[in-house]
Amino acid sequence: WSMEKDRFYCPLPGDLWRDNKFLELCKENLPKRGEDGKIAKENRLVTDQCYLEIVVHQPDYYWMTTGRVFSISKPFGTLLVVQFLLTLWYRNKKRKEEEMRKQKDYFRKSLAKAFNVKGKGGEVKSTGVDFADVAGGDKIKSA
Repeated sequence: WSMEKDRFYCPLPGDLWRDNKFLELCKENLPKRGEDGKIAKENRLVTDQCYLEIVVHQPDYYWMTTGRVFSISKPFGTLLVVQFLLTLWYRNKKRKEEEMRKQKDYFRKSLAKAFNVKGKGGEVKSTGVDFADVAGGDKIKSA
């Protein structure tokens, strides 16, 4: 014969212990012992009978913490989404401003090139045409 127990979990409300009625019911269900310490014959279990056994468990803090996390996840997720959208909007705005600045700089920039001016390296940029070539001094002087 197997002494295996069937266990059933039944969560009880926290205010159950305030009055003694529940404890009195539990005590009534316990086997009554005689003066010799043995269980009386009329209190012995028969087939398919059982005694109430109370086991107090520590609350499962994992699920309590998970519940708290899920309770704040909606507002936290909303804040993350709003922050993400604001970041995208701000980056897009800055990108457009940068494009406009580049366009303004392009139109402000002078297309004229400076010649016969010393550059950074000390060399002089020349067009290859001298004043003597343009003036035509000998022909003009003789005329």
